[in-house]
Amino acid sequence: MDKKSITIGLVGGSGKMGQWFRRFFTAAGYSVEIAGRKTALTPVELARKSRVLVVTVPIAVTCATIKELGPYLAKDALIMDLTSLKKEPVEAMLKYSGAEVIGTHPLFGPRERSLKGKNIVLCPARGQRWLPWLKDLFQSYGGHLEIMSPDEHDRAMGIVQGLVHTAHMAMGMTVAGSKFPLSTLGSVATPNFKKKLQQVRRLFSQDPTLYAQMLFYNPYVLPILESYMDDLHRLVSAVREKETAAVEKVFAGVRLYIKSGK
Repeated sequence: MDKKSITIGLVGGSGKMGQWFRRFFTAAGYSVEIAGRKTALTPVELARKSRVLVVTVPIAVTCATIKELGPYLAKDALIMDLTSLKKEPVEAMLKYSGAEVIGTHPLFGPRERSLKGKNIVLCPARGQRWLPWLKDLFQSYGGHLEIMSPDEHDRAMGIVQGLVHTAHMAMGMTVAGSKFPLSTLGSVATPNFKKKLQQVRRLFSQDPTLYAQMLFYNPYVLPILESYMDDLHRLVSAVREKETAAVEKVFAGVRLYIKSGK
């Protein structure tokens, strides 16, 4: 496709991920425009003039934004979103626009300098014209692409994001609640604890609303957390009762899962 004929519009493009992709698309040679609450260009005006419309707004307003802007897109255009959920946004894009639809989830944050080696999930839902273009673009900059259905994506994110972020939050809460000086913990830390503490520091330096929405809006998160709590209670019971056999059983089960590679 001729780059000069493609205008890429970013709705919510003044946010951190919006700015990241604005730089990315611009560096790739495309004309990029943004619209948001503080721009002269309105989101509706942007939707009308964009060949590719990228919705990069908070999860809580993603579907409402798609509903508002979808009708203004041409049928030969592409609409995609960058949220960490895919089922509801993809359904909204299909319902409220006649354009091609590709749900997109970049699995990295705005601190990353490049796309090289980073994972991106694509959920193509309508049309065949724009998917090869998007795949070629991301892969040409070293991105690793995974094609999934929206539902499979959301189930995976229940673990990849929901479980992991909650575990890090809980660790931060527990360490903070212990009142143990961080300087002392740092002086006796193992390499693994240092790594975990760095991950906790990074999480708690970011926007809490982003993480709250990630946990609240994915219906697969709560069942995973309930399962996690059940497993944690079993481990606490084993520690309380000093049941070596119970711990050995846990190790055997997880080792079998890892060995299977499935």
